[in-house]
Amino acid sequence: MAHTFEELVQKQRAAAAAHATVDELRDTYGPPAERGMTGAQSGTYETALRAWRDLARDVQTAL
Repeated sequence: MAHTFEELVQKQRAAAAAHATVDELRDTYGPPAERGMTGAQSGTYETALRAWRDLARDVQTAL
């Protein structure tokens, strides 16, 4: 499926925003490897990480 330049830019911006959210959560909660997160924090982080991966995959697929 062909995408316009504007669509590609929108997809990239969405992926970048999702990445920024993951970075903010990591800064707020600490690194996931330390497992200092509560259950709710871990769920929020995992959801944000999944969203970022899905959006980044969409960008790569579109390219």
